[in-house]
Amino acid sequence: MDSKTGRVYQIYDYPFKDMNGEPMVVEMGLDITAVKKAEAALRQREQELSLKNQQLQETLEQLQKTQAQLIQTEKMSSLGQLVAGVAHEINNPINFINGNITYAKKYIQQLLEILQLYQKEYPHPTPVIQEGIEAIELDFVIQDLQKLLDTMQMGSDRIRNIVLSLRNFSRLDEAKMKAVDVHSGIDSTLMILQNRLEAKPDSSQIQIISKN
Repeated sequence: MDSKTGRVYQIYDYPFKDMNGEPMVVEMGLDITAVKKAEAALRQREQELSLKNQQLQETLEQLQKTQAQLIQTEKMSSLGQLVAGVAHEINNPINFINGNITYAKKYIQQLLEILQLYQKEYPHPTPVIQEGIEAIELDFVIQDLQKLLDTMQMGSDRIRNIVLSLRNFSRLDEAKMKAVDVHSGIDSTLMILQNRLEAKPDSSQIQIISKN
């Protein structure tokens, strides 16, 4: 490179012989300034393109992450709406059943008391009535009836708890960002999954130990 002009030369050595036949080397320079400038410009362009390609790749990855988050958010929103709708549809009839169980217990207890009065006042029923009592196994029915009502009450209470867990899970009527009770959310989830935790013919029971 010529320091004065800034031009770049490619030096080539050519062997010759002088007039006396002695070997000598002649140096010839080829001006390759334009080629070097073109190479430098090409390298700079490649670097710029590489940087832009990296930026585009990062932007694409960010867009993909954002798209995945939006899809997940939409799925969770749809799931929350579905769960809230199911909870609402179950809540109305189960409240009706749960409320009427109390009255059913009261009315049945009154009927049993009347039946006991009949048995006390008429200890010797007619053959037809005695046959009917034996046919329906009246003593067993009286004994089992209260158990049946208690079982219905337990089932109704469990359904109400599941509905409450579903409503807590959906959280549609609350702000997007707020403090929550994590333990309550875990308890609601475990309530929903209770059936899967019980022992099955092909799997043992899963025991959950709470350390609240």
